[in-house]
Amino acid sequence: MSYPATLTSTASAGASRASSTGSGRAHALQPRERFLRRHASVEVLGQDLTPFRVAQLASHNSQFDGPFLTSWFDRLGIFLPASYRVFCTLQRAYWLFQEHPELTSPDDFRLATLCKYFAVPISPADAHEAMADARAAIAVYRAILQAEKDLVSFAARCSQGSKSTCTPC
Repeated sequence: MSYPATLTSTASAGASRASSTGSGRAHALQPRERFLRRHASVEVLGQDLTPFRVAQLASHNSQFDGPFLTSWFDRLGIFLPASYRVFCTLQRAYWLFQEHPELTSPDDFRLATLCKYFAVPISPADAHEAMADARAAIAVYRAILQAEKDLVSFAARCSQGSKSTCTPC
């Protein structure tokens, strides 16, 4: 995949600027590109070593989703304004329960099960619908991060000797 030679924008400036597709044709940014640019939070280097920001993707089972997205954008000849490193809720959930055996592990690690475990709303009718799964994966990832923060806070209170605050919920 060729990166746009003129892509040196940040998230705010890049949303309205046209970029090159690498084929020499200039085009206006499409809604998906504007969305990803608005949420750009990861700094990467362009071909000319100029830093710019791209979005951070999160998915459930990123071993499938990451290559699928990149090949889709490659096939269309469109620059994917996102990091190729995709946060994986499946892998992160496995790690969370391995790192914290005091937590009760869910029966399985399907996205719907993790949504239920972390109280993330998802309708069974929406399961396996791309946008609903994407939103659910982001919500699960945020819930995992919050659970980790809560566990660190809990451990800090316990290490300070406050026995009354060390009882599990």
